[in-house]
Amino acid sequence: MSQRLTHLDALRAVAALSVVLQHAFERLYWDYGLTIGYTGFNPGYFGVTLFFLISGFVIAASLERTPLGTFWFKRLFRLFPAYWVSVALAAWYAPEPLSAVRLAANAAMIGGLAGQKLLLPIYWTLELELFLYGILTLLVLTRLRERTDALLLVVLCGAVVTDGVLPLLGVDPPRNVTSNWMLSNLGVLLLGVLSHRIWRGQPPQQTVLPAAGALLMLVTLLSALGGYPAWMVARTAGVTVFVAALAWRWSPPQWLVAVGEASYSLYLFHMFVIYAFAVPHPALAVACWVLASVTVALVAYHVVERPPMALAGRIIARRGAPLRGEPTAGKTRYGAS
Repeated sequence: MSQRLTHLDALRAVAALSVVLQHAFERLYWDYGLTIGYTGFNPGYFGVTLFFLISGFVIAASLERTPLGTFWFKRLFRLFPAYWVSVALAAWYAPEPLSAVRLAANAAMIGGLAGQKLLLPIYWTLELELFLYGILTLLVLTRLRERTDALLLVVLCGAVVTDGVLPLLGVDPPRNVTSNWMLSNLGVLLLGVLSHRIWRGQPPQQTVLPAAGALLMLVTLLSALGGYPAWMVARTAGVTVFVAALAWRWSPPQWLVAVGEASYSLYLFHMFVIYAFAVPHPALAVACWVLASVTVALVAYHVVERPPMALAGRIIARRGAPLRGEPTAGKTRYGAS
């Protein structure tokens, strides 16, 4: 594994563990009335920000070197098997009967976009990432130049209005049902895409990055003024850690890399673990929930995630060529100059 990917795996671990901590703190609120994670620094917001930046970076890298059809084929085998196990567990433990439409929409990873209640609240991030896949796919197919830059600025301008100005004016803006800050989060994903271009020595126009940073800070500040100060601190911290990790060449410990490799399973299954058992002391409870979640994730990664990924690799290797009807990576890079 390359040094860069090792860094990203370590960052994934930090992001996933932050989300686990947030949900552990939320259970402490119900069990003990503690408000850790609700004021000041919110590790969940921090982890989601870091996840989106990493996802944008990795998706951009994959689309640059992988034919489009192969990219989608591998992503489907990567995302859906473990996700379907999570959906099945969530459906099994659902407190109310499930309609076929709700179950099908959740299984297709479009529950919120289809107007259906998500079986687990964490699924909204996966839907948004899938939406980004579609956007970048269109940019590849249409061979549009520099559209990533323009799209990023348009999205962040929209986020300033919907996620910043309107709430301050007391206006309830139209929201996507999967996220209170859809445009802001989509902007963070696109910022991850832009960071890959910079990493590859393909910087955007000089005004793009300062403008994007200013818009992101503006919407974050307005959100803080609107009653979400923890969101501002966590968002800023997530961007800072991501940039620092890319700029600073460091050798993460192997255990952190291993947790990062299993971060998808950690994200999908940790809520089942946290609510599976109680521990009579708050600090001990958090430690037990985190350790148990990591253990389950490591097992799920090797048992549930890796076999489908290996199968996809074997199918692609047997074909020995890009999947039919797709452009090749070297000729159609998203937003490449």
